[in-house]
Amino acid sequence: MHRPALRPSFFLPAALAIALVWTAVFSSSALAHEGEHNDAPDFDTGEAVVVPRDWAFTPEGLDNGDTFRLLVVTCGTHDAMSGDISHYNDFVQEEVRAGGSELAGYAEQFRVLGSTSEVDARDNTRTNPTEQGDGTAIYWAMGSRVADDYPDFYDGDWDNTDPGRLADGSAIDFSPGDYVFTGTRTDGTAADRPLGGPREAGEAGVFAQMAFPGHSMGLTDHCYGPAEVSLRFYGLSGLFKVAGSRDLQPRAVP
Repeated sequence: MHRPALRPSFFLPAALAIALVWTAVFSSSALAHEGEHNDAPDFDTGEAVVVPRDWAFTPEGLDNGDTFRLLVVTCGTHDAMSGDISHYNDFVQEEVRAGGSELAGYAEQFRVLGSTSEVDARDNTRTNPTEQGDGTAIYWAMGSRVADDYPDFYDGDWDNTDPGRLADGSAIDFSPGDYVFTGTRTDGTAADRPLGGPREAGEAGVFAQMAFPGHSMGLTDHCYGPAEVSLRFYGLSGLFKVAGSRDLQPRAVP
């Protein structure tokens, strides 16, 4: 399931090609929603942001009161040279905001699913099972369920590793060489080669852990490449909650 570490020369042409062909992640219509969510709970509080049941990004099959989180792949690309996690959080938020879709008004609720030498991805995204417990289900934006809960998300085997579509509805076609930077092991902790280094002994340059989401590698322990090239990143939302009280089904009278 895991791919071996690959040489820098393998990634550079593919990464440059990716950077040339990708456009904005999301379609326009954010203005109608952006002002509506200015007072949304701060991400770090862990409070849920309430969204309509008929919101375009509410996963199919959820009921009133259900919670969920959304996982996206950035359309734009970036290198992995910085060791500051806020640098990548800002990049992910800019990607979501620039898309102009109904998701843009929630940009500040997103964090990079990535690790530096100082911050683990599971802490940066508040998905650490030790701290946040089982949490809630995680879904691809406008797509399938990735994991039932946080422990499932970090068990090394996502339910679905194919994002399928960007949040604007356009199809994603992952081809060989289309990787995302994570700096992260399958358990959500920083890899030996996190975002921003440090440089490993004997290596001519800084390397960072990567994953290949279109080919059964949502997170991986065994794949890394040169940090100076530009690749995509994962963005994980904060907690969303479907508006309304949960529907109570009447009990049958014996």
